[in-house]
Amino acid sequence: MRMFQWAVVYCDDGRRGGQLAVWRCRLEPVAGGTAIRLRHGMRLGTAPGPLQNFMAQSPDCEGEILAGRFARLCTGVATTLADAQA
Repeated sequence: MRMFQWAVVYCDDGRRGGQLAVWRCRLEPVAGGTAIRLRHGMRLGTAPGPLQNFMAQSPDCEGEILAGRFARLCTGVATTLADAQA
């Protein structure tokens, strides 16, 4: 098995910032063949970032903002995994 991961950090002043998310990919051989299984995951961090700032400016739209962000996240992950399979 091989694994790699990276963190997305928010830096608005040029210094190291807090983690917004940690992304991880694991590559595992599939038993009995030459195929590789890709497992992909993401964990949201605790650092405040642009999304929280935007929601604070429009608290009445928080649900819509989160739903839109989640939809874009799902689309991006699906696209990445489809491209990796091609």
